Amino acid sequence: TFQRVGGGDSIVNLTLNVNAAPVQKVTVEYNSEIEVGQTYLFGCKTYSYTETGMQTLKDSLPAVNGGDSIIIVHLTVSAGGAAKKDTVVGYTTSIYTGQTYLFGCQKLTTAGVYKDTLPRDLVLGDSVTVLTLNVVDPSVTVAYTANIYDGETYLFGCQKLTVAGPYTETFQRAAGGDSIVNLTLNVNPIPDITVAYDATIKQGETYLFGCQKLTAAGAYTETFQRVAGGDSIVNLTLAVLTETYGDTTATTCDSLVWYEHNCKTSGDYVHTFIGGNVYGGDSILTLHLTVYSSAAPTTAPAVTACDTYYWAEADTTILTSGSYTHVFSTIHGCDSVVTLPVTIHNSDVVVITTPIEACDSYYWPEADTTIVTSGTYVHVFANVHGCDSVVSLPVTIYKSEAKTATPVETCDSYYWAEADTTILSSGTYVHVFQTIHGCDSVVTLGVTINKSTSSVETPVETCDSYYWASADTTILTSGTYTHVFSTIHGCDSVVTLTATIHNSASTVKPAVTECNKYYWAEVDTTIITSGTYTHVFQTIHGCDSTVTFTVTINVPYQTSLSLVHKFGDRLIMIDRTEINAIPGWYLDSLDIEHPEYVTWYEIDPAGNERVCGTGYYYNLASGEPLPSGYTYYAVVNIPGTGVSCGAQGTTVQYTIPAHAAAPALVPTLARPGENIRVINLDPETETTVRVYTAEGMLISTQTVQGEPTYTITAARDNGFYLVELTNDSMKSTLRYIVK
Repeated sequence: TFQRVGGGDSIVNLTLNVNAAPVQKVTVEYNSEIEVGQTYLFGCKTYSYTETGMQTLKDSLPAVNGGDSIIIVHLTVSAGGAAKKDTVVGYTTSIYTGQTYLFGCQKLTTAGVYKDTLPRDLVLGDSVTVLTLNVVDPSVTVAYTANIYDGETYLFGCQKLTVAGPYTETFQRAAGGDSIVNLTLNVNPIPDITVAYDATIKQGETYLFGCQKLTAAGAYTETFQRVAGGDSIVNLTLAVLTETYGDTTATTCDSLVWYEHNCKTSGDYVHTFIGGNVYGGDSILTLHLTVYSSAAPTTAPAVTACDTYYWAEADTTILTSGSYTHVFSTIHGCDSVVTLPVTIHNSDVVVITTPIEACDSYYWPEADTTIVTSGTYVHVFANVHGCDSVVSLPVTIYKSEAKTATPVETCDSYYWAEADTTILSSGTYVHVFQTIHGCDSVVTLGVTINKSTSSVETPVETCDSYYWASADTTILTSGTYTHVFSTIHGCDSVVTLTATIHNSASTVKPAVTECNKYYWAEVDTTIITSGTYTHVFQTIHGCDSTVTFTVTINVPYQTSLSLVHKFGDRLIMIDRTEINAIPGWYLDSLDIEHPEYVTWYEIDPAGNERVCGTGYYYNLASGEPLPSGYTYYAVVNIPGTGVSCGAQGTTVQYTIPAHAAAPALVPTLARPGENIRVINLDPETETTVRVYTAEGMLISTQTVQGEPTYTITAARDNGFYLVELTNDSMKSTLRYIVK
C-alpha cells in the first residue's frame, strides 16, 4: 500500500509464482565423411560400413538439470577421397546460475569455451565439437496497470508520478537475476458526484431547492460546479402531504397488541395516526381481527444418534444429548410446542502420532488399504455405540530409484567401486544399492571391456643390427624383445620379437707385388693398378666379412704396340705417337702418363675375348663415347723374354659394339616378397647390387657377373627402397616401392 499525496492509497496486489528454472534442449547437426572399410568413432561407439551412402548418427548428452544436448552427424560413406582433416562443429547454449550442463564427460557449471574431440580410426583428422557455454541469471518481469485522477500523485517505487505513461522499476533479487516491474499509469479526469435525496411538505407549503421554489410533488435536479473539478449533481424527490383513510384485516394466535389495544378476541379495532401519512396528514386505520388459540404442548419419542441428529420437522441439527423443544405452527399459524429427548453418542477421532515410513507402498491392515504416496490417511471404523471411529494415520512413502550410470569403456577389467565388483566382460550390469531411507536404488551400468592383445612376430636373423620399425627401436644384440603398443581402444598390445644378430668381420690380407696385373681369385677380380683393395665377403650367416690388402702392380715395358678399345667409351693404347696420328682422336694427357689403367683384351673372330694387360685410355675430344660400328686394331700384350715386366705386341682387329641400355628394374611397384628383375647389366663386368631403405639402412648386398639380368626379392615391409648398382665403369641408383 502506497499513500498518495492527493489522498487515498494506491493498493497493489501481487500474486507471485516461483517456478522451476526452465530447461531447454540444444540440437546440433553437422556433416562428416569416411571411406568404405574405415571406422568412425562417434560418442562411445564405433561405426564401419561396407557400402557407400549416407548414414545418420545421433547421440544424446543429457543435462543434469533436465533437457538434452542432441548431436546429429550426417555421415557420408564414399569409395575414396574422404576428408583428411578435422571436422570442427561449434555451438552455443546457456544455463542458469546453479545449474549443471553435461558436455561429453564434462559436468560444466561455469561459463567458458569447452572442446570435445572424437578421434576417427584409420582416418586422418578428428571430429571436434566446440561448446560456448553462457551462465545467466534469469530475470522475472511483472506488468500491471494503475489509475489516478487529475491532480493526484502515484507512488511507484521511489518515483512520485503525476503524468500518465509507462514506467519501469528493477529490483535485484538475492537469489540472482532481477525482478522487473512494468507499470502503465493512467491519469483520468475528476468524475462528477451525484447526490439524491427525498423531501416532504404539506399541501399549501413551498420548498426552496437551489433557486427553485417548489409547491408540487415531483423529481427536480440542480447542478453545482466544484472548485476541485467535476460537478455536484443533486437529484430531489419532493412529496406533498394529505389526509388518508384505510382498513386492514389480520389474524393472530391467542392475543394481539395493536397500538394501544390488547386484542384477545376476534372483532374490529380503530386507530388514528396524527400526521401519519406520507404527506403529513392524519391516517385513520380500522383493523378487522380474527383470534385463534395455540395447541397444547406434547413430547415426541426419544431419539439416539451418533455425533448429530437432524430434527427434520424443526430443521435443526442437534449436537449434544438433552431434551429439545420446538414450537411448530398449527394450521392457523399458532404455536404447537413439541419436546424431543435426544441421546448423542460421539464418534472417536484417533490420530496415530507415530508416523509410518515405508518404501514404495504401505499396507494398512486395519483398513485393508495399500498406500503408495505420502500423506495423512483417514479411515472410519465403528465404535461400541455404532458410531464412527475416525483414525488418522500419517504415512511417508519413499520411492525406490532406478537410474542408468554413465557407460564405461576400459581395458581388460573394470572395478565398479560403488558395487565393490570387478567386471571382466562387456555387458549391462545391475546393482541394487540402498537409499538414505533404506529403499532400493537400482543402478544399471553399461560396460565395454576391450581386451589387451599379445602376439609374436616372425623371428628375425640379420647382421650387426636390426631396426624394429613398428617399435622405432634398433636392436644390436641377439635376444627376445618385447614392446607394448596401444590398440585402437587404448589397451595394451604386447608384441614379442626374437632377433638373432650376427656380427660382421674385418681382416687384413698380406701385401702382393705383381707385373701388369694381379688376379684376386677369391673375388674373381683382376687388379691392374697399385693400391689398397677391399672386398666384402659374406659369412655363413650372410654378414659382411671385409678383407683389405695392398697390391703393387709394376708397369711392363711397352714397345711397338698399337691400340685396343672396349665398350664404346674407352680406347686402350701404348704408342702415343701412333694414336695421335688418327684424325679426330684426342689424348687426355699429352705429356704426362695417365694415372689410371684399363684392361687390354684379345678378341678372336668368333667374338671371344681374353684379358691381356693394362694401358692408357682415350676419349673423343667432345668427351662423348666412341661411336659404335667403327673398326679399330687392338695390340695384344705378350710378356717379353728376359725383360722384367716387359711386353711385345701383335695386332688384332676389333669393332666397337653398340652401347648398352641403362640398367632398370621390372617391376618398380611390387608387393612384399615379390621378385624384381634388374635388367641391362653388363654381362662381362662384375656388378655389386646393394639394397637400402629410404632412410639409408643397408638391407642386402649381392654380386652378379655373366648375366644381363639379375633377380632380387622385394622387402616385406611397405615403403620406398633404393637399389645401388656398382661396377668398374658404372654407379647407378634405382628406386622401387613396396605396397
